[in-house]
Amino acid sequence: MNKITVAELLKQYGLTWYGLYRRGGGSKSSCWDWTIGRHLPCTKSAARIARAMGLPTNYILDILHTRNSWENKPRVPWGTHTLEALQAASTRADITGRGEPDGPRCSLCHQRLTKAA
Repeated sequence: MNKITVAELLKQYGLTWYGLYRRGGGSKSSCWDWTIGRHLPCTKSAARIARAMGLPTNYILDILHTRNSWENKPRVPWGTHTLEALQAASTRADITGRGEPDGPRCSLCHQRLTKAA
């Protein structure tokens, strides 16, 4: 079955984006963005649209394009796996070769520091 957009769904049932908003389908900006195609509703929002229109939730989830039905993989390894991403970025390989080749130096006069006895 071909999935449809929110605008096509509203057109089929003779409803406008403002009517969807007034029935409790979402905020004004969300309903407008879904209607013009700027954003797709998530599964939770699709269920709210179904309740507002008086339609079965399973029916709406089957016919409506939602964010969860498309490939929405993050482009960067952040999000829920932030700790793993930070650990992968801060490996020892990143800092090798950055130290002084002949030992530490004073940050003010740049003289070589010797080990304390």
